[in-house]
Amino acid sequence: MLNSSVLEVVIGLVFCYASVALIAGYLYEGGVAILGIRAESLLSGVKSMLNDPGPGLRGLALAVYNDALVNPRHDGKTAPGEKPKTLPSYVDSGAFAIALIEAVQALPGEFADMEARINSLPDAQIRQLLQGMYHRAGNKLEGLQVEIAAWFDSGMFRVSGVYKRKAQLFTFLIALGVAGLLNIDSFHLFATL
Repeated sequence: MLNSSVLEVVIGLVFCYASVALIAGYLYEGGVAILGIRAESLLSGVKSMLNDPGPGLRGLALAVYNDALVNPRHDGKTAPGEKPKTLPSYVDSGAFAIALIEAVQALPGEFADMEARINSLPDAQIRQLLQGMYHRAGNKLEGLQVEIAAWFDSGMFRVSGVYKRKAQLFTFLIALGVAGLLNIDSFHLFATL
């Protein structure tokens, strides 16, 4: 037993609130896993980065998601305008870079053709972005992979920020629901302790 009753009350309240927060966190993560929210957020972020609006996948986003490096549990046969049946919840930036380079090359070939393939991309913004990366990389494959991986990481940093804000809101709402369901009253708990 501690000598301070105030300290005991504070420890009891902290334990109670921490338990509710832990329950809310587990309920949120379980719901996210069941509903595939993390994978959908990643897909939305990749589509946004590659200028692929609308439902389903097209163009570079489709080619990237059909690549086994990005989506290893998928058969790689998603048709344009459709969404893959299985979506990854995480994509390594190096794997994304390789998949994007392979998508731009369209067919395995010489890296020397890369500048011409980049120049033939239909999306002007992506074309300009990749041209800049290609030239900053000194026209070298390894340098281009590093540039694309860094771009992907910065894009995913923004996506994760949006995801975290939503997670905090929903976890808070779940915690309120759990507290209401378990009838946790701070004033009564304080008086009891």
